[in-house]
Amino acid sequence: MRKTVNIPGFFLWLAMWLIGSSFTPGVSSPCNSPDCLFKISRSRDANEIWYALNFKSDGSLNNDSPVRAFWVKKTDGNRTEPLTWVQNRYAYDVELLGNTENKPNSIQFRFVSYTKHSFEFRQSGENRYKVFTKSNNKEIEVTRIFVQIDGGSFWGLLFPLLN
Repeated sequence: MRKTVNIPGFFLWLAMWLIGSSFTPGVSSPCNSPDCLFKISRSRDANEIWYALNFKSDGSLNNDSPVRAFWVKKTDGNRTEPLTWVQNRYAYDVELLGNTENKPNSIQFRFVSYTKHSFEFRQSGENRYKVFTKSNNKEIEVTRIFVQIDGGSFWGLLFPLLN
């Protein structure tokens, strides 16, 4: 049984910084490989932002830039594209906080748009990583985050053509 976590502050803050296309939860997964961590879906359309791990050519995790985010444009045939500079800088990119104490192959991170809540990705099997966070003092696995958008964003008002 999966538990749905309601982190109202996170969703409210992230909604304030929303830029570009919006999304709703999708059924099919464009990323079935072990390097995919989770996705963010939003209430505006079917487009999603996926988070995946960056590996070096030797198969080890790229510690300089271990996580990458990218659009999956479900409204355009599941086409993938990188996030814009503004989307990375103010909304969807993650800030690495470093290794988690006493947990090898584990790195804490948080979203640049909401720094009050941290997440952790860690190796849970051979070259398989998962994302975890705490809610009500319980650890949960994160596979997707859904953001309900009510109203617009500051950036959308300034740059309506970015949508």
